[in-house]
Amino acid sequence: KGMKEKIVSSDFAEKMGAYSHGYKIDLGNSWLIYTTGQIALDKDGNVVHADDIEKQTEFVFESLQKILNEAGA
Repeated sequence: KGMKEKIVSSDFAEKMGAYSHGYKIDLGNSWLIYTTGQIALDKDGNVVHADDIEKQTEFVFESLQKILNEAGA
């Protein structure tokens, strides 16, 4: 109980500083999953859809889904 696991996926750009894609925390009878701030960068660190906020938003939500999948949600 209380064990914390970093969620890191190779689908994303290298982490910056202490940044992680998320954390999965064991609460004993369940897990709590935190996702961290996502931005519209591809795995090479390039901005995606620089002039299209709608596509960037879709990209961010797809990234959040990948993090949750990585955590087993």
